[in-house]
This record gives sequence, C-alpha cells and structure tokens, in this order.
Amino acid sequence: MLSQTESLCIIMKITVVIVTVLALILVDKGAKGDPSRRNKREPVDASCTQKGQNGDCEFYRCFEDRRQCGSSGYLIGYGYKYCNRFRNLYNDFTTAGKNWIDCVRPCLTRKLISKYQKNVNAGDKCEELKSYAFDTHVNCYLNCGFCNIYKSNLGALHSVFKYRDMLSWNAVRQLTSVGYSCLG
Repeated sequence: MLSQTESLCIIMKITVVIVTVLALILVDKGAKGDPSRRNKREPVDASCTQKGQNGDCEFYRCFEDRRQCGSSGYLIGYGYKYCNRFRNLYNDFTTAGKNWIDCVRPCLTRKLISKYQKNVNAGDKCEELKSYAFDTHVNCYLNCGFCNIYKSNLGALHSVFKYRDMLSWNAVRQLTSVGYSCLG
C-alpha cells in the first residue's frame, strides 16, 4: 500500500501529464490589444510604479493601459484577475496563508516594474511579458513559503484558481516547478 505522500506524488505526476497534453493541444488566441493604439507609447506614470511597489492590484490595470496586451493578456487576464481573487478570498486563508499572500503580491508586482518602465510600443512583446511574469511566480511563491502553507490552505487555493487557467503552457511550467520544489 502506498503512503499518502507517494499517492499524492503519483496523482500530481498524472495531473501534470494530462494538463501538459491539454495545454499543447490548446491554441492561444489571446488578444493583442486595441489595434488603434498600436505603436503608441503611454508615458511612465509614477503613481503606477508606486502601486507596483506596494503590491496594489491596480498596478496590473495601469500597466495594461501602457502595454495594451488585451483582456486575455497576462496583465488583465491573469495578473489582475488573480490578484483580486486572492484579495477577495483572503479571509478563507489561515494566518500563515494570509502572510504568504501579503508576501507574494508585492513580490510579483515589483518584479514587473522594470517591464512597465521599458519603452515598448503598445501591444508589442505581450507573449514575452507573459512568459517573464509566469517565471517570476515560481521564485515569489517559493521564497514566500508556499511549501509551508499549501497543505493547510488547499481549500482556499482551490477556490482561488480556475482550472481552465491552469491549462496554459506557462501555468503548467509554473505548477510543475513549484510542485517539484515542494515535494522534492
């Protein structure tokens, strides 16, 4: 008979394989922003930079105003969406889970400030931004102690994340890296 840890590991591996296959099948049709705003640059806004420093969810919206990756791009379709989901479901987490959220939120937004301040035309390099942002998740999650809080917050985490959002290649890479770090 398998131990609980061995069973969990097998289930995670099967899930990763299934999700990876599904992610490879899916075609990313993400909008690339408003075509009328292409090749236009919005100026860097100091108040937006400050929102990024503070871990304010509104940072994703003001960054989107500058970058214009569209509603299904990372900034609105993932960053802003999940920042708000964590904020709205904050009280469902344990004290340690809340501390983790309070650490992760500014970690993620601070890592994006340099990308916000770059002079890139509206709508350009959205896929590059998405990959970069997802890559920052792993370090922020782990450095803020995800491995220590996930077991006692599984229900809350399940409430936050939408399964369909976990099917992208970037999400699969993120989940795999975090999962192996916690179980390895």
